[in-house]
Amino acid sequence: MLKIRLTLVILAIACTHGAAFAAAEPKPKPGEVAKADKARSKPLQRCDQLIDKAELDCLHKAREGIVEARRKREASAAAK
Repeated sequence: MLKIRLTLVILAIACTHGAAFAAAEPKPKPGEVAKADKARSKPLQRCDQLIDKAELDCLHKAREGIVEARRKREASAAAK
């Protein structure tokens, strides 16, 4: 009987302190939010935040964009 009461007391303490820690989570500053939004628009910077296949697909797509831009530069240079 003592174990049950002790368990309930520990559980109650853990629940109240857990809620207090969750409520104390720091809010992001407006400048940080804007910086994060700007970073999200850059595909090469966010590929490393993805996992497994999604990361490989992101890197492959970024590489294709770089190769295509190089082809366009070389074609325009050859046309001059």
